[in-house]
Amino acid sequence: MKLNTSILFALVVIACMSATFAIGSIDEAAVAENIKAATLEKSLPKLLACVGELEGAQTNADYAYFDMARDLLPELRSVAQTNTDARAAFVTLLRSVLEKRCPTNPPVRQPMEPISTSYFYIKDWCSENLYDYLYDNTKPTFKVEDARLLAMFLGEVRNDLINGYEPARTFVNVMPPLNSGPVYTGMSPTAIKDPVARAEYEQAIEKNEFNKYQNRLQTVVLPRMELNMKRIVLNYLKLGISQHPDFNNELAELMTTAKLTETERKEELGQ
Repeated sequence: MKLNTSILFALVVIACMSATFAIGSIDEAAVAENIKAATLEKSLPKLLACVGELEGAQTNADYAYFDMARDLLPELRSVAQTNTDARAAFVTLLRSVLEKRCPTNPPVRQPMEPISTSYFYIKDWCSENLYDYLYDNTKPTFKVEDARLLAMFLGEVRNDLINGYEPARTFVNVMPPLNSGPVYTGMSPTAIKDPVARAEYEQAIEKNEFNKYQNRLQTVVLPRMELNMKRIVLNYLKLGISQHPDFNNELAELMTTAKLTETERKEELGQ
């Protein structure tokens, strides 16, 4: 008897999650190694198992989850072109990533660039691929759950985008305090003996790195994503209105989640 592919995928994920709970939680290093092996071998059973392992992994920080999802998603996508199990796993992981807020806003580890903004790119990539999946047939079907995920990311982008942002001044290398002995730009803080001057220098380096991150985030990353996600969300909500004229309560919630403007609501959606 041939199992339905969606049922088969569900059984694989449930089995992986059950194994995870049985041992407590899988260590993130073990999951990362499993993902690396599965992508190198291009093994479909291992790729499917990694989806369940990733969801049950015990990670030290949210960015570890995003790192592993970034490594797993492209390989799943390539297999998903011809395999329905991989396609189901791919879409499951897309939705899971979109449920989570970008972990490095504000940034929480060094170096801040380009690692910090990369998590926004991961969510943007997931949004694009989920949108493509939803329209990948002759009659796309609107789902409130997917609309909510897309609206959440647009709302996150708009919430973090600072209107009228003026880029801060940044430096390739920061100059240490001049009263800290013989100095030169870009020198290691450990070379400064005075603890007060060293702390001041470390703070200046950290501020410079944050300014680089913030400048790129506010002038390049978020503006581009805001335009892209606005297109995706408005198109998908229009589909929802055409298929479900009576879903006014959900529509109001989705428009608020996406932080749509009054102009967008009236001119684009007729609300």
